[in-house]
Amino acid sequence: NGNYFYIKYLKKENKILNSIKFNSIYDVIPHGDLSVDAVSATAMFIDTKKLNEIKGWDTKFFAYFEDVDLCLRFKLLGYDIIKIKNAKLNHQAFSSHNKKFHTEMDYSRNFHYSWSKIYFSSKYEGLLKSKILSIQMIATFFLKFLFYLLSINKKNLIYLARLQGSITSFLSLNPFYRPKVENKENYE
Repeated sequence: NGNYFYIKYLKKENKILNSIKFNSIYDVIPHGDLSVDAVSATAMFIDTKKLNEIKGWDTKFFAYFEDVDLCLRFKLLGYDIIKIKNAKLNHQAFSSHNKKFHTEMDYSRNFHYSWSKIYFSSKYEGLLKSKILSIQMIATFFLKFLFYLLSINKKNLIYLARLQGSITSFLSLNPFYRPKVENKENYE
């Protein structure tokens, strides 16, 4: 399909000056390999010398946006990110764990997505913009959490996780949340 990830930015002291856009759709689906701004870490080949040049992965990210951060740091140094048109991957999303832990893993995903979105913003758009973003997210997730809690809907857990991740990032705390699973057999 024509869904690709792209980031509009201007390089100035490694800060993004324009907006970040996700899941933008090309008017015409490109043919052949394509130079893009970012690719998903689910299928990524990286030249280790170049990876060392950018000082590797940012270990503050536990999950989400770590791939976009990595790609953006490559782009800021002038490297291309190439999406191979004919590359195929069977990524079975959400299949890394036993189904009985779905709620716990879903909570973890939502916590880390919110935390990482704000951290990514602080890293590239500056502290003020990230604080504004986090306040907006906290207000939105708090209201949605209350709505779903009062309507006795299980979605309240999703918004509680997003709220907790947003508050944790707003307070500049590390993303501490980890799913509670007893042993490695739970991942089978």
